[in-house]
Amino acid sequence: MGGRVSKSANTLLHLAEAKRSAIIPYAFLGGAARRAFARHEWGDLHPGLDASIMERDTGINQVIEIANRLIIDRVNRESGSQRRPERVFLSFAHQDAETANALASSLGKRQIEVLIGDAEIRSDQMIPVSIEQALLRSDVCAVLWSRNYALSQYCFDELDLAINRQSLGRMTVWLFNLDDSTIVPTHARKLPAISLRNPQSVDTIVDELLSED
Repeated sequence: MGGRVSKSANTLLHLAEAKRSAIIPYAFLGGAARRAFARHEWGDLHPGLDASIMERDTGINQVIEIANRLIIDRVNRESGSQRRPERVFLSFAHQDAETANALASSLGKRQIEVLIGDAEIRSDQMIPVSIEQALLRSDVCAVLWSRNYALSQYCFDELDLAINRQSLGRMTVWLFNLDDSTIVPTHARKLPAISLRNPQSVDTIVDELLSED
């Protein structure tokens, strides 16, 4: 029985890695987790992470911090020269304005221009056109996913355009999950999702996203 469980766990870890999911292989658990831990050169892939945390059972208490570190490092590697944007478009549901405002403030302090859809609406254009043009002028689209976001047709339109532009190498998408709700659009599920539970953690996450290390 134990052998079958270990084989199943190993298979699941390989599937997660193949899908490029952020898995945390707690080595102290032994078995497949320890083997997954040993397969990586943690110092090269994640220089800002103390990998020894995953060898101690106390590391369980830092699961969100570790997962975010892995995801942010992946975002930084994939964004390459776009790591330091000049202009960021914020895509969010109105109910999540507090977190959006915190993110806008954090980016502004770092001399990054922030575009918010409602503020970009022009009287001589249809609303969707104004928002689309603002998004097209941006280097990054920061998506604040939540249950509220999932109910908005307009948010979905912004997300769809941003992902299409990223696929063409013309934009980077930062996907933040505010409430750990399921990412609904199929094409968005492969994006690395950063957990952003409260506005107070915004500054730390932005610093890591903009890190030059």
